[in-house]
Amino acid sequence: MGYVAGYVGPLDACLNYPFYYWVRDTVFNFKDMTNLRNYYSEWSKRMDSGRLSLMANFIDNHDNERVLSWGGDW
Repeated sequence: MGYVAGYVGPLDACLNYPFYYWVRDTVFNFKDMTNLRNYYSEWSKRMDSGRLSLMANFIDNHDNERVLSWGGDW
């Protein structure tokens, strides 16, 4: 988060890569959904929460493993 937070503001928008990894961790390690609430709590410690709107959330894109491949043998 600290690495990405440094780009929020100087750039008009940033991809929210940390969110991708938190979602993956929450879903495939069977964590409680409050884990995602904790994600936003961590961001609020690192930067103004109003700047979060400058970040594009995603859980799947061509640069990473596709969501359907995360779970192994289904």
